[in-house]
Parts: sequence; structure tokens; C-alpha cells
Amino acid sequence: MSITGVSDRIVIETSVDVDVMYYWMAMRALKRAKRVRKTIDSVESEWRLAEAREEAVLRRYGGDEAAAYDELEADAIHMVDGLHPELESKYGHYAECISLIYVFGATALEAHINSRAMELSRSWFDSFDKLPLDGKWLFFPKVKGLKGFEPGEETYGRFLKLIAMRNRLVHFKVNTTELWKAGRVPSFVMAKDFSVDSAEKALGAARSMICMLAGQMSEKNPDWVDTRPSSYFGFRHVSVK
Repeated sequence: MSITGVSDRIVIETSVDVDVMYYWMAMRALKRAKRVRKTIDSVESEWRLAEAREEAVLRRYGGDEAAAYDELEADAIHMVDGLHPELESKYGHYAECISLIYVFGATALEAHINSRAMELSRSWFDSFDKLPLDGKWLFFPKVKGLKGFEPGEETYGRFLKLIAMRNRLVHFKVNTTELWKAGRVPSFVMAKDFSVDSAEKALGAARSMICMLAGQMSEKNPDWVDTRPSSYFGFRHVSVK
């Protein structure tokens, strides 16, 4: 998108750097996810302590829950009515953050490679534009005569995992149900690929792809991959009257 401003002598264009915007939306989601994860760990620690107290009480009563009821009641109420709803709330926020990292991370990569491809001829761009995201990142460098990316490389492999997770989230299919259990949330939210560590690696792959392409084009790494810019709007002089 562009808006043209005309002064008496200079024509200036401004544009929205959507790749930068989406990248930093993902980065801010990562920061929030780390913060929420710490609160989840705290609540889960409290849950484990309550469970340990329950188990100790039951051992004293030989496993007789009816006989131990008076001593179990306070912790049971606290766990089911207090800790479990808090866990669900925290995990809900956590799921939002992790999802945003994958979705916006992939979207930033698509916006970035699309902006790069604007310099292609119309016929090459039409071919490029029909490709899926991974295909675009393979196609563009080759058309430009660059080294490009190899599917077997570690960075490209993590890039593919980012896309796969984005696709799972965007085209989510609920094909299993689980029994409700106090102190637990659906297993999908607790899966390894849905962790802060995995999401951070996926976003790191996005950064690496952008920087590797810049290097192949004899450019420096974009400043914005490490430092959030004060504005997402770019300016350049187009012509002087």
C-alpha cells in the first residue's frame, strides 16, 4: 500500500512494512507467552503441593476417602473451584500467545518474500504468486540466480515446521475428545510443539530465513529483525521536480 505526498519540489512515497509489523506481533506474543508460562508453572506447582497433601492424608487413613473427608475437603475445594479454573484461564491466554507466534511468524515470512518478489517481471511474478509459502522461498532466490535454500538444511526444516504448525492452527480439525480431569487442559495445548521453546525456535527460523536471503542478496541483516522500529511506515524520495 502506498500514499503519495507531493510538496513544491519533492515527491515522497510512504508504505506499510507489513512483514515487519507481523514479525513484531509474533515477537510480542512470544514475550507474553513466556510471562504467562511462568504463572502457569506457579499454579501447577501449587496444584502438585495440594495433591501431595491429599495423598499424605489418604495414606494416614489407609486410602479410605470417606473417613478422610473432613481433612480432604478444603484442598479438594481449593483445587477444583480455585486452581483448576485459574489453570484453564492461564492456559487459554497461553494458547492465544503461542498461536499468534506461529500464525504471525508465517505471515511475516509470506509478506516479506512477496515484497521481495515485486521486482520480478510480470510473467515470473505470476508463476511465483501461485506457489505455497515454502515454494515461494525456494522459487524466488533461484529466479534471481542466488544460492537459495535447500530443503534438507536445518533452518529450512524449522521453517517447514513453522508452516506446518500455522496450517494446523488455521485449518484446525477437532478429531478427538478427552475425558475432563481436574488440573489438566486438552493435550493439544500441552503438546511439545505448542511450547514456548518450540515456538521460539520457529520464530528464530523466520529470522534466519530473512537474514539468509538478505545475505545472498549482498545486503546486511535488516535492523528490524533485532530491534523493533518506532514506525511500520517507510518513506523514500521518488523524484525531485
